[in-house]
Amino acid sequence: ERAYTFDSIFNDQIKNYDVFKQTIHGMLPKVLEGYNFTCFAYGMTGAGKTHTMLGDIYGTSTGERGICFLTVEKLFELIH
Repeated sequence: ERAYTFDSIFNDQIKNYDVFKQTIHGMLPKVLEGYNFTCFAYGMTGAGKTHTMLGDIYGTSTGERGICFLTVEKLFELIH
């Protein structure tokens, strides 16, 4: 039997920045020490995975940046 666990589950009301802060933000110093990690977004088609990971790439009214952008931005902050 296979069993899967999830670190976090979010509803449709949470903002991308809040997802970033609760999942990836705390691991970034370890990345700079040479550790690897993966952020895996799972959900039904149309649930918002692309929006969460990439942000408002289609120019809709949200203007939210995605987790990928926020991660790179924070990594550059940490190395300067």
